[in-house]
Amino acid sequence: MAVKGGRGRQRAAEVAVVWALAFAPWARMAAQDTAAVRTAKDSVSVRFVDADIRGVIQTLGRYLSKPVLVGSIQPMKVSLETPAPVPRAAVRELLKGLVESQNLEFTEDSSFFRIGPARPVPPGGAGGGGGLPPGGGGVGQGAAQVQLFFIRLRHARAADVAATVNLLFGAGGEFSGRAGL
Repeated sequence: MAVKGGRGRQRAAEVAVVWALAFAPWARMAAQDTAAVRTAKDSVSVRFVDADIRGVIQTLGRYLSKPVLVGSIQPMKVSLETPAPVPRAAVRELLKGLVESQNLEFTEDSSFFRIGPARPVPPGGAGGGGGLPPGGGGVGQGAAQVQLFFIRLRHARAADVAATVNLLFGAGGEFSGRAGL
């Protein structure tokens, strides 16, 4: 008899738990907020971490006064996070800074914003770049403009890095190339 009564109590407890979960106030149980942009009155709080730049442009474009036209740009991961809410009027400058930091061009026309690949500066164009005076782009007048490339590394084994550094600089730290370099 005691065994049967024990099962009855266990069954009653299970039913009580099911009823409690079924009729629990779901409004108090909120999931984690995954919104990348939150608005409060006239300010915007932005948080994008390793997001595709096209999605970031599309999301921030909703807060601009004109539509955004995006040309053919390469997919790349970007991160943008505001430490505090910023006014909606500052979203344009946030987007412009993000786009230009990725070597893209941000232009404003009369009826829309345009984002696309940066146009190359023609030789002898406006300024020498890199803080150099016009025409001072290197050794000779026909020197090519220096362009930097960045490759994002996710992980490199320490042994591989050490081997590469030793090949370049040797064990003593001096450059192991030919003398005079």
